[in-house]
Amino acid sequence: MQELLENYMDSQERLSTDVRLRFGEAILQVIERLGETFSGEVAESAGETLLSIAGRRGHRPKTMAKQARDQRLADLKRRKAEAASGMDVDDGDDGDEGGGLAEDKANNDLLASILQGWESKRGSEDIRMRTSALSIFGSAVEANIMGVGPTLVSAGVDLSINILTMEPGLETGILRRAAVLLILGFARALEKARSAGQRLGFGLTEQSRQEMQTTLNYVAGTDNDGLVQQHARDVVESLEHWGMRSLLPTEAERDGAVPGLGRLSGLRVSPGGDQSQGGLRILDDQGKPRPRIEEIE
Repeated sequence: MQELLENYMDSQERLSTDVRLRFGEAILQVIERLGETFSGEVAESAGETLLSIAGRRGHRPKTMAKQARDQRLADLKRRKAEAASGMDVDDGDDGDEGGGLAEDKANNDLLASILQGWESKRGSEDIRMRTSALSIFGSAVEANIMGVGPTLVSAGVDLSINILTMEPGLETGILRRAAVLLILGFARALEKARSAGQRLGFGLTEQSRQEMQTTLNYVAGTDNDGLVQQHARDVVESLEHWGMRSLLPTEAERDGAVPGLGRLSGLRVSPGGDQSQGGLRILDDQGKPRPRIEEIE
């Protein structure tokens, strides 16, 4: 696993983006195969690596230097072409296109700008790599949220919220989709743990849930990516359902696997009595049920 993570991180900047993405697919397969055994140092190392790539602070100096060289060469070629023709080089558009051709050209230009936006800019991490890392981390959280741990889970959710609010560009649409799906995986993992009666030691407070829903509602109404909007609505619905279900006892609690109410402090009563008496039993000094006096007509 460690070798996969090192190649995925590619700190020496030796591998292409496509090769790194294939290492990411291998990491995802390992996490899915480990399932609930994905924990400990392996989970910690994987989580830290994935969040490091998914964050905005990744810097690749060799890539930045190569981009600067490529830009200088492109500028030099453009100036030579302009000097040879004696005029500015245009894009070949004669202005007489029909409406359909103009629309196709606009769509192609938009797609080209999005694809170009995915690539690394000024030495930053490639958008496709950030999306891949965030998606893999979401799968890890859903596979074993307890193994990933509260610190990394909290950092991943916070990063997703920041991506949704701070990176609204067209080229980052795929990244925002991954961010929304990570939050959805987080909600599913909490519900899975609650249904199984697992005590995680952390969770989602009511205030945090409401703040998260407010952000997602805003994204669902304003984002320029239709899939991001739909995913955001789905997550809001899941969070609302989770909030309501969290108020009800789980199946494990109903079956008695998880302790429920015990004796009520300060009172000599105990739950579990006759339902006609409100489900309570009155106890004597020795803790035994007292005789019950009933009026007979």
